[in-house]
Amino acid sequence: MRRHPVTGKRKFHRGIDIPSWKGAPIKATADGLVIHAGWAGTFGKMVVIRHRHGYMTKYAHADTVLVHKGEYVKKGQIIAQIGRSGLS
Repeated sequence: MRRHPVTGKRKFHRGIDIPSWKGAPIKATADGLVIHAGWAGTFGKMVVIRHRHGYMTKYAHADTVLVHKGEYVKKGQIIAQIGRSGLS
C-alpha cells in the first residue's frame, strides 16, 4: 500500500518506481521480444518485453520509446527514455 503521488489516495501499487532524471536511458533487463511499444493509457508511453521462461517486463511512463512492437532486443539495449507520461 502507498499514497498515490497524483491522487493522494491510499492504493496498492504493483510496480517498482525507480527515480531518475527525465531523458535517462531505460535499458532492457534481458533479451526478449517487444510485444508493446507506445501509448498505454494511465501507464503513458510504455514498452513491454516478453522474455524467456514466461517472464515479462513492463517499462511505463516513458518520455520517448525507441523500439517497435515485434523487435527483438538484447539485454542492456536502450529501449526508451525516462519521462512522466500517463498518470505519474
